[in-house]
Amino acid sequence: MKNAVPNRFWHIKVYTMQSGFMTIYGVVYLLSLGLAFAITIQMRQTIEA
Repeated sequence: MKNAVPNRFWHIKVYTMQSGFMTIYGVVYLLSLGLAFAITIQMRQTIEA
């Protein structure tokens, strides 16, 4: 289960880059997406601990 989410996230990232969405907005979008993803993992680990 822990492996499925990062793979899907990586697939979205690759697809976004291939779409030519690599403008400054694309960078900000990927950054916020990655940040939300990291926070979610941290929260899950904190709750499980």
